[in-house]
Amino acid sequence: AYASDPWFATPENVESLRRQNGLWLQTEGSVTWIVVPNDDALRRDILARFHEDPLAGHPGSTRLVELVRRSFWWPRLVTDAENFVRTCSSCQRNKALSGKGRGLLQPLPVPDAPWESVSMDFVVALPKTE
Repeated sequence: AYASDPWFATPENVESLRRQNGLWLQTEGSVTWIVVPNDDALRRDILARFHEDPLAGHPGSTRLVELVRRSFWWPRLVTDAENFVRTCSSCQRNKALSGKGRGLLQPLPVPDAPWESVSMDFVVALPKTE
């Protein structure tokens, strides 16, 4: 996958990397990451393994990036993680609603004269009676 990725053919991109056992590695201090090539399926698989791990509990994008960055790095990792979490069907089904609640219902004012106010409630999809 590295050979087909033009990012690795650019000297400026790989000058701070080292190659070991067929992998490109990036090191800062005592931390080393595997640099992942531009392979959507591979990147999606890495994100899925960290996001869907039973011990991880479907983390949000910020936490997912933190988990993935412990071992891997690639350009646009943050964007890929945000998109992955946004499209996770399990997260969308189980996500807690955020934002302000709608509040309590308020009564309508009592009209002063007949026909001053007219309202109607529609009840639909009632079962047919026999």
